[in-house]
Amino acid sequence: RNKGLDLLTAETLYRQAIVRDDAPAAAWRGLGLVLTRTGKAEDAAAAIKEYLKRKPDAPDRAMLAAIAEG
Repeated sequence: RNKGLDLLTAETLYRQAIVRDDAPAAAWRGLGLVLTRTGKAEDAAAAIKEYLKRKPDAPDRAMLAAIAEG
C-alpha cells in the first residue's frame, strides 16, 4: 500500500522478525527493501547482504546485489 505509516510499520515488523534465529531469509530481503525506500542506504545494504548470505541462490540476486552496492 505504501500509505501513511506503512513503511515504518513494515520496518518495525521486519526488525522484530529478524531477531529470531529461525527468521526466514525473506525477512532480511523485506527489511532491506523497506530501508531502501526510506532512504536508509547503509542499513538497507547490510540487510540485503545478510539476505544474500542466507539465500545464495536467490533468483533476484543480481538486482539486490546492485542495490546493496549502491
